[in-house]
Amino acid sequence: MVEITEGWCKAGLFHANLEYIKKKRGGEGLHRLDKKLGELGISLTQIRTMRTHDHVPLSVRAKFLDACLDVFDGNLERIKEMGREAPRVSSLIKMILPYFLTINYTLKHAPGLWKEHYSVGELVVLENEPDHARLALKNFRSTRLMCVYFTGYFVGVGDLCKAKNMVCTEVKCVHDGDDWCEYAFKWDV
Repeated sequence: MVEITEGWCKAGLFHANLEYIKKKRGGEGLHRLDKKLGELGISLTQIRTMRTHDHVPLSVRAKFLDACLDVFDGNLERIKEMGREAPRVSSLIKMILPYFLTINYTLKHAPGLWKEHYSVGELVVLENEPDHARLALKNFRSTRLMCVYFTGYFVGVGDLCKAKNMVCTEVKCVHDGDDWCEYAFKWDV
């Protein structure tokens, strides 16, 4: 795992992920998560007591996702699916998205939404067309696991915006030597 030393994210992201783990793996999954987090110097109790808008170091987020991967026996598709489910659980996203009626409008405003959730990185709209789009995530270095999570998360936002058959693919990645991570989206109109 890459060590992350700067930046924070909102604690609400953790709460949404706990709901997914409980749904998929029940109490045993949460127990396994707590055990793995303990090995990483974090407790599940700490995460549960965080308020939605609390700032949590990105290093903790990376460790949390690493522990989630352990809970799902190394299955990256589960991490992507966990990302996809997160916007449905997030009270902040559910409050905001009804005002962004279309996926194109939401993508246009994605850079501002990013700043609400993360203290580092810059989300840039590269393309925003009726049936496809591209976003770049610049100046954000985390783990590859977060990249996987984001591909699911972005599709989850598309689901809430009623984008039909949305697919998100990471086409550039800092972990492959690129200058930034870039996500390509396609959906049916």
